[in-house]
Amino acid sequence: MELGQSEEWFWNTTPRKLIAMLDQKKRIDIEKMKTQAALIWGADIDDPVEKSKGVPGIDRPADPELLADWS
Repeated sequence: MELGQSEEWFWNTTPRKLIAMLDQKKRIDIEKMKTQAALIWGADIDDPVEKSKGVPGIDRPADPELLADWS
């Protein structure tokens, strides 16, 4: 299972706990995706100013000039 738990745990746990774990996994996956996109687009992920702008193509529209370089 994606949460690192056994099937037995899944059947014995409460729905509230399961939903909380799925939400946390979703947040972690989104952060991983944003970090990967920032590295691909060449952004400095440690710079708070760059981080506040968001990731092109995810948080804001991608720059058409940058997209032209990829095609």
